[in-house]
Amino acid sequence: MPRARQAGPLLLAVSVWLLARVEAARGLVPALGLFTGPLGLALLGLGLAAGVARFRRGAAGWALKPSLAVLFVVAFLLAAGLGLHHVSRLAPTGDEIRYLIVAQSLWRDGDIDLRDNFDRGDYREYVPELRRPLGIRGRKGPLLPLHRPGLPALVAPAYALAGRIGCAVLLAALLSALGLVVRRLALRATRDEAAAFVAWASVVGSPALSFAAFLYPEVPAALCVALALSLIAPDATAGRAAAAALAVSFLPWLHPRLALGAVALGAVALVRLRGRSRIAFTVCAAAMAAGFVLFNKSVYGAWVPMRAYKGTLGRAPVEQALTGLLLDPSFGLLVYAPVFVLALAGLVSVVLGRKREGFVPALLLAALVAPVARFGHWYGGFSAPARLVTAAVPLLAVLAALRYAEHGPSRRGLARWAVPLLAAGLALTLFLFAAPERKLHVQGRDSEPRAWSALAGDVSLARYLPRMARPADPEAPTPDAPAAEKRVAIVWGVALLGLLALDRLAARSDRVDRAFRGVTLPAGLFLLLSLAVDGWARQGEMPTSAPPTVEDVEGGEDAE
Repeated sequence: MPRARQAGPLLLAVSVWLLARVEAARGLVPALGLFTGPLGLALLGLGLAAGVARFRRGAAGWALKPSLAVLFVVAFLLAAGLGLHHVSRLAPTGDEIRYLIVAQSLWRDGDIDLRDNFDRGDYREYVPELRRPLGIRGRKGPLLPLHRPGLPALVAPAYALAGRIGCAVLLAALLSALGLVVRRLALRATRDEAAAFVAWASVVGSPALSFAAFLYPEVPAALCVALALSLIAPDATAGRAAAAALAVSFLPWLHPRLALGAVALGAVALVRLRGRSRIAFTVCAAAMAAGFVLFNKSVYGAWVPMRAYKGTLGRAPVEQALTGLLLDPSFGLLVYAPVFVLALAGLVSVVLGRKREGFVPALLLAALVAPVARFGHWYGGFSAPARLVTAAVPLLAVLAALRYAEHGPSRRGLARWAVPLLAAGLALTLFLFAAPERKLHVQGRDSEPRAWSALAGDVSLARYLPRMARPADPEAPTPDAPAAEKRVAIVWGVALLGLLALDRLAARSDRVDRAFRGVTLPAGLFLLLSLAVDGWARQGEMPTSAPPTVEDVEGGEDAE
């Protein structure tokens, strides 16, 4: 590989960084203002890393094949380090408080009546004061948790042993196990070690890594999905089938919105399993489902316990929710985990019939996302980004692995971008958690996207992303997005469709594939997208950047 070509990413990064400091250049391309602050340094670092990687590939082939033990330890140290750093410096926020007090009640009282816990002030172990008791009144008088007790029951022993620190360690262990299960799923689907490694890295990075610090049900839910899919196979024993049924049945106990995903997994099991294994799965799943329904009827007074979510379901425009789930600057999956653009490319392969192994993950992905697309609080409340799609991360990782392995070792098209996309997502997550007291990693619907303000120079990246989450309004929990945000969403939709089309063309065109190897394509996409936003979508709006403040995120008692 010619040395000039190896140095291409670094030369481009330096050129953009220098142009960003030229006022005339910013006048022609306002988006260059993004790189006058910390984001410019990040661009230089990415360019240097890409150049070094190209040099290594040019000098000698090298492959990374760590053992399962190494993968588990690396993921655990990363997640535990991040989680302990977070819980030692920041009090719980939002629904974390709800889950913690239920865990206390289960461990100390053996029930989920929260009255005595509030009377004793158990919450003072992690927050100094509450404005009101967090719960709903049951039909017989007790103060009941808003959310199902699956997560509190899971973390109660860890909390009893070591408080929030114990919970963070437990979640780190679950995330590490999730990475290994997903790697196995990807290896089974692709027979490609490198693709399996990409799947592992995408799972232990953003957004799941954030929820090793936040006490939410996302990591346990993702692990249940991955375990069930791993255990459901035609040659599964009756014991493995029963274990799969337990994993599937635990999903609604973590949150009712996961029930449709559990039903879809159950349908896959009934199709795939045979003989005694199918019977074992059916009996176990039916018993668990009956227990869940009877529990809700006896405790909450309803077979389908959605009274607690009244006013938040069925209010989000589907197109607004789906756009926000992918691209919102505070909550979007691709914004904080860009590697999952490979999963979109994998979905294209499934639709075109080229990857039948991806049909089941695609089906399950739709089942997990569908309730969120009509959920009034689709953004996930007061939490880390991409909360409501984190349970689907194992499925996205398998789809990404399928696309990565599609052309074998040549890694054509978007597969060439896998490593820098993974690195960008991980670096952003570590930046968000570096100083927890700044709360850059905590997103609230009523606040500015603080992460991008902190990284901004003269302009914040949030300007170039569609803001789908609207300020709170009791009359319209998720009102329609302004016209400018819709236009930005259209620009991004066209850009993503164009990128996916080029990715397909790269499969049979060496010329198009070479564009993915160079710097011209990403630079051109950035230029076209930014000019379209500035010149059309946000025409007349001044590109400015406002610094984040802690006051923007104080409070945090939003419901899911």
